[in-house]
Amino acid sequence: MIHDKSMTCNGFRFFVVRCIIVEEVSSRNHAADLSVFADRDQIGSWASEAIKAAIGANFMEGYGNKLRPQQPLTRAETAVLIHRMLIITGLIDGAM
Repeated sequence: MIHDKSMTCNGFRFFVVRCIIVEEVSSRNHAADLSVFADRDQIGSWASEAIKAAIGANFMEGYGNKLRPQQPLTRAETAVLIHRMLIITGLIDGAM
């Protein structure tokens, strides 16, 4: 059953960026330099471009000099990423 499986940071970031905001992020023509992250070698090749775009568009950020791509996302991290996605795509405004 899918709901019994956890998703890694790599997996979630790839899913969100590719499926929902890739056009918005790409239109800004931003791409982050992943060389500043000590654990960049843990990013799957299939997720690398999406993560570069997402960081470049300020959709996500690292934890100091790490991205922790293989770690499961917490519910709080998931909520923050979904909230940012909704703001970036214009589905909600960022005012609180």
